[in-house]
Amino acid sequence: MLDIVEKESEIKGLSLNIAKTESMTISKKPQAPSCKIRRRNVALKQKAHQSSRYKPRGFSQAFQAGNAVDGGTFAVSKEVFRSTCTHTDPNEDLGWWTVEFSPPVDITRFILYNRDDSCCRHRLKNFRLTVQPAYEHNTSTPYKYTDTNKWISLGGHTVVPSPRIHIPAREVRIDVAENAAENRNNTILSLCEVEIFGEIHCPPGQFGLACERQCNCIDGENCFVHSGGCPFGCAPGYAGEDCWDCEAGRYGDDCLQICNATCGGDSSCDRNSGACSQGCHTGYRGKYCESECPLGTYGQDCAGRCSITCGGITNACDRVNGTCLESCDPGFGGKQCDLELSNMTFGHHCVKQCSDCNGDNNRTYHFDGVCTNGCEDGYWGGMCDSKCPTGQYGANCLQFCSRNCRGSDNACDRFNGTCTNGCEDGYQGDKCGHKCSNETYGPLCENECSENCEGYNNRSVCDPVGGACINGCKDGYWGGMCDSECFVFTWGKDCRESCSNGCVHSTCHHQTGECAPCFSGYTGSKCDIGGPYLNESVEGVDSATPAITVAAAVGLCVPMVVAVVLVYRYRPVEDVRETEEEDTDVTLRNMQIKRQRLERLVASQSLTL
Repeated sequence: MLDIVEKESEIKGLSLNIAKTESMTISKKPQAPSCKIRRRNVALKQKAHQSSRYKPRGFSQAFQAGNAVDGGTFAVSKEVFRSTCTHTDPNEDLGWWTVEFSPPVDITRFILYNRDDSCCRHRLKNFRLTVQPAYEHNTSTPYKYTDTNKWISLGGHTVVPSPRIHIPAREVRIDVAENAAENRNNTILSLCEVEIFGEIHCPPGQFGLACERQCNCIDGENCFVHSGGCPFGCAPGYAGEDCWDCEAGRYGDDCLQICNATCGGDSSCDRNSGACSQGCHTGYRGKYCESECPLGTYGQDCAGRCSITCGGITNACDRVNGTCLESCDPGFGGKQCDLELSNMTFGHHCVKQCSDCNGDNNRTYHFDGVCTNGCEDGYWGGMCDSKCPTGQYGANCLQFCSRNCRGSDNACDRFNGTCTNGCEDGYQGDKCGHKCSNETYGPLCENECSENCEGYNNRSVCDPVGGACINGCKDGYWGGMCDSECFVFTWGKDCRESCSNGCVHSTCHHQTGECAPCFSGYTGSKCDIGGPYLNESVEGVDSATPAITVAAAVGLCVPMVVAVVLVYRYRPVEDVRETEEEDTDVTLRNMQIKRQRLERLVASQSLTL
């Protein structure tokens, strides 16, 4: 009885507890299948060597070193024994056998199968097993095991206690006992199978028997070395248990190429070639569904044939549904021109085809070709053979294009009335039937009204065509689009208010009329409370010398005259409605106020003008 010690393995944050087998009995029956050991036989089909090979006469290929890793565990006859077991040359020194691992492996346990015939089972007694580390610079002592099982001569197999190997292994070697040289017959090493369980020691990001495959885990995480499965899911573009399949609609080594959109089903394709795996969408064919159906065919795999009654020389039809692209041959109707309709033709021998009449099957015909139920959209006339003239559209061309369509002819689509050249300024919509909202104007209503326009609910309102403010301007602004502030000396609604006589500089805020500083005797935010005190100095005015005051007075006169001219020339649009007499009165009154201010200023300095 040999105990097998429990082994734990860590894979990217997951602790996998390998099942614990309490004991195994050496016998002739196969023991401990690898599925119960929960590791794989990493020695299977690997490169093996032996010190020498016994070559019986007539069996030159017998007893190869690779027989011990071919998967066959027992030899039931000498013939089978030669092809499934190893055997070193009896004339050579102590026999040995090795198996190499590339890439390295992490080993958890060994099982050695002795020969199963009646001869020479004792030769494996006291065998030695050595594990060489994968990297020469590693200073760890190689794992060594010497068998002490006194029942080895019974045959069957030997389970080596699970090693505590903490380094990847590159080679396992088995030697006969050291004292075998005392008996020449005991120098022979014969093995029927060597099973070494563990995992390939792949570099980060790789997996597979030879670490030949790349992990495709999300965020570059490592995958399970035996399956490629990802603990936290596949990287974008990948799918499947091993994250090796491409998502539907992708293919290529990195799943970066997009399957042809005309692939059938979910548009998936072969991961390697990109060939459509579920056929093509209707109307396409080819390995990659890259070809449209040739002229005269349609449908799934282009198996459908266009109706021979489709009009035109080629009988062309829609490659998807088979609808005839041109009108039907005389006497036939329907989307695929497969309905015999005698009333679709007229004239002698019914060789003339009716036009775009309205009615069942979109057409109803009379014996002389006159459409009894009127015309289809876009046509007019008794035989519905005339297109709508410019400016009209719809059934029988009875509807007129919107007068808001851009252009002198108000052109629109003859079928649905959509304006051909877009809308005039101030209108929007397919048929230009909607005015701009109160807050927008101009082409396609893309311009916003001036924020200085009066409106409602804090929204500006302006003319939808030119943007002029319909309800006038907010306090402090003037002009058609209210984009100009009041000139100096004025403020308020439409700039009709004059700054207070109490304002020293005769200017004030264009919206509120507030000013500072005030002449002496005036108070309030607008300097409009009180009156002048000519014998007192003006707050904020330097009265040190009469000359300075006179200069200040002259300086006030110049802008005053300029302001009068500007006010008259650039007055707001609304002021145009006032009479010339009213404008003159306002100007003279303002000049009189300014002169009074100047006289008070001069008088306060005891000067004469």
